[in-house]
Parts: sequence; structure tokens; C-alpha cells
Amino acid sequence: MSQYKTLHIERSEFYRLGTKKDLAKLLGFSISQLKNLSKDDNYRPWTKIGKNGKSRIIEEPLPDLARLQQRAYKLLRKVETPIWLMSGKRGIKPQDNAIAHADGAYIINVDIQSFFQSTKREFVYRCFQKDFEIRDDVASVMADLLTYESHIPTGTATSQLMAFWAYRRTFERIHSLCKSQGIAMTLWVDDITFSREKPFPRGWVRTLSRIFRSVDLNLKSTKTKRYGPRQFKIVTGSAITPAGELRVRNAKRREILLMLGSRRVEDLSLGETRSVLGRITSQRQNEPEFFDDMFRRCRDRVKKLSG
Repeated sequence: MSQYKTLHIERSEFYRLGTKKDLAKLLGFSISQLKNLSKDDNYRPWTKIGKNGKSRIIEEPLPDLARLQQRAYKLLRKVETPIWLMSGKRGIKPQDNAIAHADGAYIINVDIQSFFQSTKREFVYRCFQKDFEIRDDVASVMADLLTYESHIPTGTATSQLMAFWAYRRTFERIHSLCKSQGIAMTLWVDDITFSREKPFPRGWVRTLSRIFRSVDLNLKSTKTKRYGPRQFKIVTGSAITPAGELRVRNAKRREILLMLGSRRVEDLSLGETRSVLGRITSQRQNEPEFFDDMFRRCRDRVKKLSG
């Protein structure tokens, strides 16, 4: 896993930021612009239909707010975060999250229900006020700029990192509990994976649920998965064999074959070939020689059709 240089929170440009004027200068906007961009009408909500047919609301910021949030994200991204936070870091892939648990005989995955929509403005405000030690009025402006209808929006550059920072103390509480029980933990956005060489303590998921409920978050019971030593385990899209090796999930193999149907690679259009090539390339992070012949044929066809 590659990593990049980060700063301790006390060296962050947000840390103990003095006034609204200082904030405006840091973000590259005027104070009046910050006030206008804090309003909810700077978002364009729209509905995205997934491959499974399920709909999801995307709360997309308008261009000026998106530019401000991108600037805020670049500053937040510099701040040091725990090694067990895997998402939102350059060079860290979902497969790396799976690798972190490859040696675990027992694995439990839990998922925070509607994490962004449940992450309230109050917790964003507290983060800037207490963790970054920003003045109350400035912390309030930051909370307004990074939330929509009093929650973290689903379609912004800052959402992933901000959701972590809003509940950093809760996640650290859970991690401390893990350390005391010999449990490995990683966090990928709203997906938390725990692994252990021996069975988990009795009532482990109930304990987690109580901790999250104390900050008004809930675990999605249908997404809680438990795996034992003899099972194939699914972690952030990768399959882990009982021997601790990464493999491509059967569902991903089927997806690629369905994209081809009864056609040969040589019958696909440029767009179709690129799409298949992208899927194969992604899965070769799990198995380097996955669909080797098809990979080469797709790569050659893209070169040919691209001229």
C-alpha cells in the first residue's frame, strides 16, 4: 500500500483558525460568498439508478460550492488519519482493505445505515470546534458549508473524510476496544471490517450497535456478515480464500461474461471494449492473471480502434 506525507492535526491549516476572514482567505472566497454558499439552494439533488435497479439520491453541489469543497477536501486530506481508516486515501484500493484481513480466520463486516444522511451538522460542527479547535462562529460556517439540510451530502468531495472526522472519537473508541480484544479493524466509508484468529467475543455486534446508537447511528442488520475459518470471505468486493489468498468474486466473473454475451471481443465497439477492459483490469488487483487472454485481446482492440 502506498501512502503520502500527512500532517498532525495541530499543523493543519484549519487548526485554531482565527476569524471568518481567515477562513474566507484560506478557502479562496469572500466572507459574503461564504454566507451565500452556506445556503441549501447551492445543491442540485438528482436520482441515480444503480445496476441493481435501486435508486439513490445524489446531493450534488453547484459549481462554486463544489470548488470550495474541493479546496476544503485538499486541506483535510493533508491531515493525518489512523492507519485503519482505509477509504479516501491516495494509493489505497479496496483490495488493500481486504488484504488487511487476509490472515483473519474469523471476520465480521458491519455497515452503518445511511451514514452520510445520518451524519448530522451538529457532529460536523463539534469536529471543527473541538478537534480543530476553531472558534465557534467559524466552526459554524464550516459546518454549514459542508452539510446539506443539516446532514452530510452524498455527492461532495468532502463527504467521505468529513463523515470520518465527525465520528472520529466514536471510531477510536471502537478501535481501542478492538486492541484490547486482539481484533483487527479497518474502516472503508460506512463499511467496517473486523478480523481475529479466534472467535469473536460473545455479543460483539450488539456491543458495536450500542456504541453507535449512543451517537444516533445504526448498523444495517441485513449487511452484517459473519465468516468462519473454512469459508470464503467477502471484504470490500474481494473474496478471501480460507488460505488467506485474494480471489475474484464469482459475481464479478459473471458480470464480465454477461457484458460479452455470445459475442467475441473482436465484435465489440470501442466503448464496450473499454468497459470490459476496465472491469478486468480492476479485478486483476485480486488475481493478476485474471482473464489473461481476454485482457490482452481487449487491450489490443482498444489500441486498434483508437487509431
